[in-house]
Amino acid sequence: MCATVFREKDNCVQALYFVAGDSRPYMWNINGLYQITPDQESEDGGMTNYIQATENRDFYIDCRYMEFSKPCILFNATDGCFDSTAFISPMAFEKLLLDSIIKSDDIGEVEQKLTDFFVENGKHDDSSTMALSTFGFESYEQLKETARSSADDLNNIFLIDMPELLEYDFSSELNNFRKDFVKDVGNIKTYLVNEFNLTDKLTGMDEVLHTEINYTTEGDLSEEQVVNTVNKILSNGSMQLTEEQKSKLTCFIDIFNELKRLEKICNEQQELFSKYNKIYYSLIK
Repeated sequence: MCATVFREKDNCVQALYFVAGDSRPYMWNINGLYQITPDQESEDGGMTNYIQATENRDFYIDCRYMEFSKPCILFNATDGCFDSTAFISPMAFEKLLLDSIIKSDDIGEVEQKLTDFFVENGKHDDSSTMALSTFGFESYEQLKETARSSADDLNNIFLIDMPELLEYDFSSELNNFRKDFVKDVGNIKTYLVNEFNLTDKLTGMDEVLHTEINYTTEGDLSEEQVVNTVNKILSNGSMQLTEEQKSKLTCFIDIFNELKRLEKICNEQQELFSKYNKIYYSLIK
């Protein structure tokens, strides 16, 4: 449940919020989108507080007063909206709002665009509901120009260097890729043992390569050492590798390089999200 009682004054909007559960109040202005209250849920996504009539089950209502300069938009949304699987960041939620305003001719058309979007992308939840009011905009054209300015800021600050920022969850992709890579490491170690007649700990590889290899305390090679070992085999001119051996080892290195590429992109994505979140969460106290 999320309810807002507001009073509009000449230069500001006074708002009193009542929140219990997994709905959220928001404020948007030229500076960006802001979540007003903290989520009432645990790390695994379960609600820690919600209104209920069960005996011996307590709940609370988070009440707080806020005051916002005009022009601005205040709106409340259920988790069927902001938690849509179409959004990998609150930035994507803001971009949807901005695009809907920019591509519409009036607020009624904005409502229809948002409705159409959540009918298609809000099916994971039993309710995708938003209640929205605008304050201080002299006309819809002023609102549209403000939205266009904010959209330009999102593009210039966040999207211009990574256009796919809001389209791909690189963190999930990296996690899945890394799980497969762990299997690849095991497979290549087995391959090296079989192809080069080494022990199952790859001991003796230093003799094969005529160079020193530092083993872990268990006598086994770490992931990084396996990669280095394969690179040394490929670059060792004294070893007569077959085309099949070269292909197998080169394929493993290509997979490793792709892993490193994903790690780099994932770190860049998370840095951009963190930068955005400093603004998005800045009103929560």
